[in-house]
Amino acid sequence: MKGFPTIKFFGNDKKSPIDYPAGRDADNIRKWALEQTVKEVNKRTKKGKKEQDSSSSSGSDSKKSKGAGPATDKDVVVLTDDNFDAMVFGSKDIWFVEFYAPWCGHCKALEPEWNEVAKKMKGKVKFGKVDATV
Repeated sequence: MKGFPTIKFFGNDKKSPIDYPAGRDADNIRKWALEQTVKEVNKRTKKGKKEQDSSSSSGSDSKKSKGAGPATDKDVVVLTDDNFDAMVFGSKDIWFVEFYAPWCGHCKALEPEWNEVAKKMKGKVKFGKVDATV
């Protein structure tokens, strides 16, 4: 890692996570995570590119999360040296993981957005966070 926060997507090939390249707000993170998830699911089911293109433009971007109050970190799994391998590498689930430093201003600003996207993507992608200073 060269900076904080670093966000990585762990799809089918857990040994080659994809770096997240876009904006640090919930909508951009959610859109990118959904695109990556569709690609990974299509790889698992060996769907063709034609179906992948039509499902990624299904209009789900306009859906807003429903629920009472602001998002909390209850939908984000705290990952550590003790549980990372088992939870991420040992899982067939797709993971989106933030590597953060508690003192980092950008990381602190990302936290509510990360919690919101985890809430919106619940059941599709697992979201985790790692304190990279530990």
